[in-house]
Amino acid sequence: MAHVSLRNLTRIAAGRRIVDDVSLDIADGSCQALLGPSGCGKTTLLRLLAGFDTLNGGEIRFDDDVVARPGRQLEPEDRRVGMVFQSYALWPHLDVAGNVDYALRVRKVARDERRRRVEEALEIVGLPGFAERKVQSLSGGQRQRVALARCLAMRPRLVLLDEPLANLDAHLRETMIDAFRAFHAASGATMIYVTHDQAEAMALADRIAVMDQGRLRQVDTPVRLYDAPADTMVARFIGQGQLVPVEVIAPPVSGRARVRLYGYETVLRCEAGKRPGTATACLRPDAITIAGPGEAGIAAHIRDVRFEGASRLVRIAPEAAPQTQLVLRTRGPVPAVGALVHVTVDDGWILPREAQAEAGAAPVPQAQAAE
Repeated sequence: MAHVSLRNLTRIAAGRRIVDDVSLDIADGSCQALLGPSGCGKTTLLRLLAGFDTLNGGEIRFDDDVVARPGRQLEPEDRRVGMVFQSYALWPHLDVAGNVDYALRVRKVARDERRRRVEEALEIVGLPGFAERKVQSLSGGQRQRVALARCLAMRPRLVLLDEPLANLDAHLRETMIDAFRAFHAASGATMIYVTHDQAEAMALADRIAVMDQGRLRQVDTPVRLYDAPADTMVARFIGQGQLVPVEVIAPPVSGRARVRLYGYETVLRCEAGKRPGTATACLRPDAITIAGPGEAGIAAHIRDVRFEGASRLVRIAPEAAPQTQLVLRTRGPVPAVGALVHVTVDDGWILPREAQAEAGAAPVPQAQAAE
């Protein structure tokens, strides 16, 4: 296990800051996700941790060991880091045991110890009895389990996972998430998991770092990211967040403030000290509800209905802002497209720093893990 400390990391390529002044602390034995859109710098950050890329500024420490800074670059093989790739990176000419065993042989681990570690690792990832199988005969999910077993057998202090589920069918991902959970519990290693899929990050990570354009926008627990995004980028990126203008009518009480939204009054969550006046709120589809007959709410026309099995995704346009479209999710009956309905807003979050965030100057909040 390792406590990972990143201080002011910068990586410049082709005149562009791919990683821009990133500082982050990752607790010993935790699972930290790096989440963001394609091109945000998360994989480059992982490569800096692995030692595949060199940094232009800043410092990386594993516990008290400086593994990278300008003028010092510890080689990847000396960092005790395990990597799990999107492409599995298995040797096609070796059987399952040979792939799991390979790094141990390179490190000259004794044969009996290698055999014991291979058997133990395959048991943990759910592949007992697969030792003599050729990897070409395995499914994608089984190959990813072999890659996990190989990493587990090495007993690394840090495990880096780069989009490990990207090549798997949707129905395999749930099973593999369970496999990653078992892997993390068995290895005790610190895990850093890169993904653009927020559902994976939410299901696996203790904390999530949201990246955009090479910078960290928010580092927090999954619950806090969903409930209290720090800025407009995070609000839009996480959980189908919808940004709407509101007027804060009165100072908040117990973290909730009364607001006016498209002529409708409701109460939304906010930071303490939020002042009355105009603001931006983040609404989630599950927090908007079609009101019953005779109930007050925001007058809106239904623009589209999409069937999603147990629920329906409904797109509406408020009468007070007909060019705006909001999305709600419901399990109840939905009137026909074009119908006038009233909707209520049961929950939402008033953004604390939207103006600064849009200017790219927002600080990176790192809430306590106990949240």
